[in-house]
Amino acid sequence: MGAQRYAPHTVRAGDAAMTVQPGQLVQLTQELSVVVIVFLLIFWAVMFRDMVRNDALPDSAKTSWTLVFLLMNVFGAAIYYAVEYRKRQ
Repeated sequence: MGAQRYAPHTVRAGDAAMTVQPGQLVQLTQELSVVVIVFLLIFWAVMFRDMVRNDALPDSAKTSWTLVFLLMNVFGAAIYYAVEYRKRQ
């Protein structure tokens, strides 16, 4: 079996059309993934920093939240945002 060839895709947005080669689509997907990952890391860091500086939280709660942040990563940050951060805003 030979190498499989892929035809270019035509993407239409309204009246404009753009031809996208398969390699370009992979590159675009990778670049978008990097942007999303960077955004999620920044969100995690901002929520973690807020938790550490939150004087209303007792030390035991900060310890628990730290475990949630470390074990659940971005999901833990989202839970912290929903439970603690929005209350103060």
